[in-house]
Amino acid sequence: MMMDFYLNDVPAPTSNKNVWTKQLMNDYLHKIRKGHHYSGYGQEAADNVKRHIKDHMIDVVKGGHILVIGTDQPWIEGLLLYHDVKNITVLDYNSIISEHPQIRALRPGQKTFIFY
Repeated sequence: MMMDFYLNDVPAPTSNKNVWTKQLMNDYLHKIRKGHHYSGYGQEAADNVKRHIKDHMIDVVKGGHILVIGTDQPWIEGLLLYHDVKNITVLDYNSIISEHPQIRALRPGQKTFIFY
């Protein structure tokens, strides 16, 4: 059963189709390897998250299954893939279609993954 969600008494957008192709994620990985990864929070924030994963979370991330809650762009997912995560589950209000084999997306209230 899908539930309706509201922001300021207006239905939250649900028709925003984000398609995360394997090529898109490979582009993110290429940028990360060159040190030019981007986040909506700026380069310094992206560098800090990358460093934090390496210094404090590598034992959990490497080979692990990580939940990302809320995402606009898959920059954090790219950083997780860079650090050898096994699987990523993304939970977001918007519909995200992931064509990457290690990334699955769910919306609140959705009971099963949609595989593409």
